[in-house]
Amino acid sequence: MLDSTGATLQASSSKGEGRSRYRGPFLIANLQYDLGANDVMAAALNYNRMPSDSFNRSDDVSKAADGTVINLFEQAGSGTFINESVGLSANYTHYGQKPDETLKVDGSLARNTSQNDYRSANTYLISTLPGNTGTRIQTQDRRNDKTKSNLHAEYNTPFGDDQLTLGGEVDVEDNTLNSRILGPGDTDDSLTVNPLLTNDFRSHQVVSALYATFQREFTPRWTVLVGLRGEVLHLTTNDLTYRTKGNINYGRLNPSLFATYVISPAQKLRFNYTHRQQRPEAADLNPHIVYYSDTSVDAGNPGLKPQERDAIEGRYEFNGKGRTYAVRAFWRGDSRTIATVSQIVPDPQGLGNIVTQTMRVNWRHQSAYGISTEYSQQIANKLMFNADATLTHSQLRNPQITGVQSVTSADGSLSVTYTFPKGDRIFATYRMIGRSFTGEGYTTGSGQANIQYSHKLTEKIDLDFSVEDLFRQTGRVMVIDTPLLQTRSVNNQQSPTFMIGLSRQFSRFGPMPAPAN
Repeated sequence: MLDSTGATLQASSSKGEGRSRYRGPFLIANLQYDLGANDVMAAALNYNRMPSDSFNRSDDVSKAADGTVINLFEQAGSGTFINESVGLSANYTHYGQKPDETLKVDGSLARNTSQNDYRSANTYLISTLPGNTGTRIQTQDRRNDKTKSNLHAEYNTPFGDDQLTLGGEVDVEDNTLNSRILGPGDTDDSLTVNPLLTNDFRSHQVVSALYATFQREFTPRWTVLVGLRGEVLHLTTNDLTYRTKGNINYGRLNPSLFATYVISPAQKLRFNYTHRQQRPEAADLNPHIVYYSDTSVDAGNPGLKPQERDAIEGRYEFNGKGRTYAVRAFWRGDSRTIATVSQIVPDPQGLGNIVTQTMRVNWRHQSAYGISTEYSQQIANKLMFNADATLTHSQLRNPQITGVQSVTSADGSLSVTYTFPKGDRIFATYRMIGRSFTGEGYTTGSGQANIQYSHKLTEKIDLDFSVEDLFRQTGRVMVIDTPLLQTRSVNNQQSPTFMIGLSRQFSRFGPMPAPAN
C-alpha cells in the first residue's frame, strides 16, 4: 500500500498451494436430413456437466513501512464447483433455382449454470484488530445462470453478375448472478449473512442486427466485397440488493471491405478492413461488490461503454499440391479500450486484510500490429504437418502511468497427424503462448503439449485416448506494476489430463430412391 507520494505504507505477501479434481460427462450429437433435392435440415445437441472439488492453503503476512509484522495468518479453504451447460440448435437451408441462391434459417438455445460452495478458515497469529484471534470461518454460496437464444436468417442471391446477401438476427441473453456470504465467525453454527457482500443481480439483453454485403468481380483478377451491419442493443439491469435498475440503449453501424487479387491459380492476395465493437459483460456493469476471497473483490462499473475496434489486414496465400502457406500483416486499433484497473481498498469486512479491488474501465486507445505465418504439408496421404507463428507489437496508454507502454510477443503452434493403414490416427500438438500485455503489467508465456490416439473399432466408431499438458508446462506469472498496486502471482497448474472416450460418425443421408413404376 502506497501513500500519495509513492512511499510504502504497508506491504503484503501470500504464498500458497492448491489442488483441484475435475470429472464429468459430455455429449455431442449432430443430425442432418435431406428433405428433398433442394432442402436440408440439420440439428445439434450438446450437454456437459463438470463437477470439481478444490482445496487450497496459504500463508499471508503484512508488514509496516519499517518491516514490522502487523498481520500474520494462515488460510485454508475447500469447496465444490459444478458447471453445467446444455445447448440445442437447428438450421434449415433451401437451395434456389439460380446458381448460388440460398436461404438459411438458424436457431439456437443454450443454458449455462454454475454453482460454487466454498468454506475458508483463517487462523490469526498476529493481527491489528482485536477481534481477529484464533480461527475465523467464512462461507460463500454463488450461483450463476445464463440463458442465450439466437434466431438468424440469411438470403444469398445473384444480382446480375454480382452477388447480394441480406440477413438479420436477434440475440437474447438473460443472466442471473446470486452470491451469499456468511461470517466471519468462530464456528460454522454461529455464522450469519454478511449483507455487505451479499448480492442478487440480474440482466436482460437484446441485440438486433441487419446486414448486407455486395460482391462484384471487376476483372478476372480483382473481386471486391463491401458490407454494412447495423446493430441495436437494449440492456436492462436490476440489482435487487440495492433496488437499483439500469437501462442502456445504443445503435452502431459497422462497415467492412474485402478485396481479393488472383495472382495465379495457386496464389492470391487478400486485403480487408473491419469495424467492430466489444460489448461489456452484464456482470461488468454490476455496481455491487462481488467477493472472491478475503483479499480479493470485484466492483462493477455501470458507466462502462463498448470498445470500438478498427482492423486492417493484408494476406498472401499459396495453395499448391499437398502444400499451403500464408503470410499475413495486420494492424488493429481500439478506442474506448476496456481495461482492468486494480487497487488497494479498505477491507469491506473490517478484518484488517489488504484487499485488492478490480474494476473494468474505459481507457482512450490501444493499438497492435504484427505479422503471422501459416504452413501446411501433406506427405503420402498419411502424414500431415501444420505450423503457425505470430509476432505482435502492442502499445497502450495507461492513465496511471506516464508515457506509452509497449510489448512484443510471439505465439505459435506445431501439429502432426499420422494415419495408419487400417484407419487408426495419432495426433500430437504443441502450443506456445508468448508474453502478453495487460495494461497494468504483463503475463509471462506458457506452453502446452497434447497427444491423442484414435483406434478404429468399426467403420463408424472410434476409441479415443488423449493426454493434455503432457510436459506440465501450463503455468504463468502475472505481474501488476502500477502506482496503485504492485503484485506478482504465480499460477503453476502442472495438471496432465487423461481422457478415454468413444466417438461415432453419422453419415449424411443419401438421396431417396426413385419411385417404382
